[in-house]
Amino acid sequence: MESPETVPAADRGPPHSHAKEGKGEKETEILEYCLKLWKERDPDLTLRLPMAEAVVYVTDAVKFGLELQSRQGEDVHARKAAAVPKFGSAMITQVPMKFIRPMDLPVDAAGEVSFLSALLQVLKLLCHKWDPDLMVEIDDVEEGLDPMVAEKLKMEKILQIKHRVLKADRSAFVKDHVAALKIQRIIRDRRAAKSLAARRAGQRHSFQDQVS
Repeated sequence: MESPETVPAADRGPPHSHAKEGKGEKETEILEYCLKLWKERDPDLTLRLPMAEAVVYVTDAVKFGLELQSRQGEDVHARKAAAVPKFGSAMITQVPMKFIRPMDLPVDAAGEVSFLSALLQVLKLLCHKWDPDLMVEIDDVEEGLDPMVAEKLKMEKILQIKHRVLKADRSAFVKDHVAALKIQRIIRDRRAAKSLAARRAGQRHSFQDQVS
């Protein structure tokens, strides 16, 4: 077997090419999982999900990404993955705000989140910073999709750009919706507790009247 020194430089490839390939494979695996996960929740490919389902989608995808990174020897990601909650959309008000607060997911007037917004949120949470190369990674994954899905994703990007031009910062965000839902739940719980206490008090008075 030839040693690296005896292999012609032209045949070796650029320095660190294997490291870059490994990094690209990890990112591609995450993106492919994100697409698979979305299709499970949106089989008709409307590219929209109700807010609660979108939060579950982002959480599941981030958990997968952290577990993938931990399998590659990054212990810190294993700890983070273990801390990410597993929950259903019906339990969204029970999720601690510390998991909701980092999500800058715009919610439209119908209370839905777009696929592109959710996907970029997953990638930003995994990278902890915005990286313009993420869009290139998404383009690479799209090349392997069937034409109809790829075209829908491209149209989604165009709509997102138009939305930003029309001042997307006025949109409500998931964290605001979840905070409002939590407040509503607290109010309902308090009202229910007061109603129950009043009924019990009435039952006690009725019992006392009967025995007196």
